[in-house]
Amino acid sequence: MADIEMDDAYTLPQSEDEDICTSILARFSNSTREDHRHLCAAIGAMAQELKDENLPSTPRSEFLSELLACVLRSSSLTVGAALSGLKCISLLLIIRCRVNWYDVSSVYGFLLSFITDSRTKVRRQSHLCLRDVLRSLQGTPLLAPASEGVTNLFERFLLLAGGSNADAGEGPKGAQEVLYVSDALKECLFHMSIKYKTAVLKHYKTLLELQQPLVTKRITDSLNILCLNPSTNVSPEVLLDLLCSLALSVSTNETSVDGMAVTARLLGNGMAKVYSLNRHMRS
Repeated sequence: MADIEMDDAYTLPQSEDEDICTSILARFSNSTREDHRHLCAAIGAMAQELKDENLPSTPRSEFLSELLACVLRSSSLTVGAALSGLKCISLLLIIRCRVNWYDVSSVYGFLLSFITDSRTKVRRQSHLCLRDVLRSLQGTPLLAPASEGVTNLFERFLLLAGGSNADAGEGPKGAQEVLYVSDALKECLFHMSIKYKTAVLKHYKTLLELQQPLVTKRITDSLNILCLNPSTNVSPEVLLDLLCSLALSVSTNETSVDGMAVTARLLGNGMAKVYSLNRHMRS
């Protein structure tokens, strides 16, 4: 299923007084795409409920009503409807990114609850939506609490997994969720605030000690994104410590030539990033 373009979020109503339901329906109601039809059905239900309650269709009233959350909690909801609902939640969060955290925290928390969903497509869409929301919060005071929410979720499942076997299908309760949150972090870590980005990197070092290939693969994927992006901002000391742990882990456990080549490239890019970060801090 094709995605609803997230760029449309920036052309939807941005003020308190504009009717967001009407704007979304006007944009997508004539589309023949299945995901657009699901989105319009969800928005139509929201608009009718607001009308029945004599509430205006403004961004604030959508958040207060939490109608989307009610729709997404339905046990009969199809995967297609869930995907469109998540996109709508992320659009609302992006539109409302200039308000205080209290106004958006419950809806943001609801979005976070989907990053460990058992349905692959729904889980993947929630990761992309979370990435877009965090990206929209860059330079705002809301980035810190939003990043904290992701980190807290990661830490909660690490505690449930007990720091033991986090391999899929083998570990204790929480182990599979650790992998799911790690998948989300591949998309989102770069966009998180430096404080919580650093906290996640410290947890990565602990996870490397488990010597689980599925876990290590997710960590190296996240590090590749961080190290290859010229605008990455992270503690060089923490990044260097993690790279050293990765080098030790690979030298001890990696037997694949291809795997060692991939890690070698990552370590090279990582050391270049550490040097760049150190030079920037001293300038």
